[in-house]
Order: sequence, then structure tokens, then C-alpha cells
Amino acid sequence: NGEFSALVIRCGAVTYKVHRIVLCCQIDFFQKACGGPFKVSMIDLSHDDSYAVGAMIRYAYGGQYGPAENPDPDEQALHHVHVYAIASKYNIPGLQAMAKDCLKTLADAHWDKDWFADIIRSVYETTISTDRGLRDVVLHVFMDHDMALAEEGTESPAQKVFYEIRQFARDCFNKMSEDKKAANDEFKIFRENTIQCICGYKGLKNGENGSVYCGDCRSKWYLK
Repeated sequence: NGEFSALVIRCGAVTYKVHRIVLCCQIDFFQKACGGPFKVSMIDLSHDDSYAVGAMIRYAYGGQYGPAENPDPDEQALHHVHVYAIASKYNIPGLQAMAKDCLKTLADAHWDKDWFADIIRSVYETTISTDRGLRDVVLHVFMDHDMALAEEGTESPAQKVFYEIRQFARDCFNKMSEDKKAANDEFKIFRENTIQCICGYKGLKNGENGSVYCGDCRSKWYLK
């Protein structure tokens, strides 16, 4: 009946010819766009990044979307940011998760490059505050290396993006507060459960295979 025949997706000067049934079965947006009373033969997505649209189409066909055309790591990272953004816009969780994992791999490997700051900026420009996917990726990588990045000075790209993007700075502060609280709670639990023998040997309550005697001198434990 032609309902799922050929479909054209236009992104500015780029045109993708696709199978209607493939995209409609994989992505709700296309199902809704093509499921009305009028047969749609062309959908204009010129407001979206053409490479990201191409990635979305490849994902619909094969469950993968592939790298950017430019092999440079910074371009690859930016590509994953754009793919995540379009996956978020058209509600494709699987594609979002894939783009997130790809960006994390690059961020972990290249956090010390100047362009990492540009990726942080792009992430915060293309996501809303409640979408923690990519934001948590760049935040955690940044905080994992905060001391090294701080040593680069206030004029470094990483330091500049910290001061330029208030939401990122706030997220960093919240992460530091959470980490400090977690460390304090862990230390408190350790202190409350630590026992020490008169010989100086230390252990945890209910440790030493359940014995009430020191594993070193065999004296009885007492609370520290």
C-alpha cells in the first residue's frame, strides 16, 4: 500500500534516501511523522546537524553509527556530543547510551588536551540541566584530574571553561561536596568499627575470623 515505501530526509544540502519502514519501526518520531492521514515523502531536518542525522539513520539500520569523517580525536568527540544531542531530541535511548560511552572513552584518554575544554562547553550548550548523561561524563573526568588541571593556571582552557560556564562550576562544587561527605562518612564508619589490641595491632569489629583475640599476640581485643 506504499505506507512504508521510500522516504527522503533533507538536511540542508545533504539528502538521505531511506526505507520508511526501517525508520518508523526504530524511531517514534518518524512513525508519528509518517503515520498521519497524508503520505509524507520528505522530512526536512535542516535544523539538525547533518552528520548527526546520518549517524541516527545508520543506527536505525544497524544498531551502530560509526565515527566522524575526520579522524582527529577532538572531531570524534564533538561528533559524539552531536549524536547524543540528536538522540536526546528524538528520544532514542540506545543511541544516547552509545554516544555517551564513546565520548567517555575519548575523554578518559584525552582529558589533558586543550580541546577537552571545548567538549565540556559543547556538552553544556547542547544538553539541559536535568540530562546528566554527558554532563556527568565530562564532570567526572574533570574532577578525576582536577589537581593536574588546576596546575595549568587560570589562563588554561580548562580553567577558563570552569569560570565561563556557571552550571559546570556549580556541578564541580556539588561533586566536591558529595565526595567529601562520602569520605567523611566512610571514615566515621571505620572509626566506629575499629578495635585495637594493647600490642598496637588494629582490626575491625567482627574481624579476625570472628575471634575476640588479637591475631598477633592473642590478647583480647578492646575498643579503640
